[in-house]
Amino acid sequence: MARNDDIRIKTSLFASTKWEVLEDEMGAKTQLCLIKLWAEVAVHKCRGRLDGWSDRVIAKRAGWTDGPPGEWVSDLVRLRWLDRDEAGVISIHNWLEHQPYAYHAPERAEKSRQANEIKRLKAAAKVSAELARLRRNTGPVTDPVTGEDTSDDTPSPSSSSSSSSDRRGGGRKRSLSGQRSTCAHNVGSVEPESIELEKFRRATKGDYSYATR
Repeated sequence: MARNDDIRIKTSLFASTKWEVLEDEMGAKTQLCLIKLWAEVAVHKCRGRLDGWSDRVIAKRAGWTDGPPGEWVSDLVRLRWLDRDEAGVISIHNWLEHQPYAYHAPERAEKSRQANEIKRLKAAAKVSAELARLRRNTGPVTDPVTGEDTSDDTPSPSSSSSSSSDRRGGGRKRSLSGQRSTCAHNVGSVEPESIELEKFRRATKGDYSYATR
């Protein structure tokens, strides 16, 4: 609840007949104690109804110590500075009329709370919008070696090792396959005469002397 820091007193109060009568019948100290009571009520009982406060508590809050509390409170009721309802609860006479700012402290506190909540929600929405904008404007993160998009996930070391092994194995297979293809090509390109000559050399074990006889 908002705390009242002041009360409002009309400048015409001190020239009013009612104020003069109070001084004549109860003294200047009562006038001062009444103003102090108004300040206490503004802080602790902003609606002006002193429920829970006995005559002794009211006199103590006002700073009155020169006589019986009940008699002092009753005199203020008689002079219409205080009101007492059928249940015996004391209230400040015409409090809402003379102290509207203090009376509406709870409403001000609620409006302040709502305004702060709106500010908080607006700030949160602004942060969310900025994060969404940054996500939209941020491009994919590309691995400089593989050229793969690594913005969403990063491969684990085991998966990286497995991928490297697969690539090395695949390279060896392609190399062997290429060698076999080369050999097959070379064999297929040998002419029939060369094959017959090779057979002749193997049969004669390299002895060509008979050819000159």
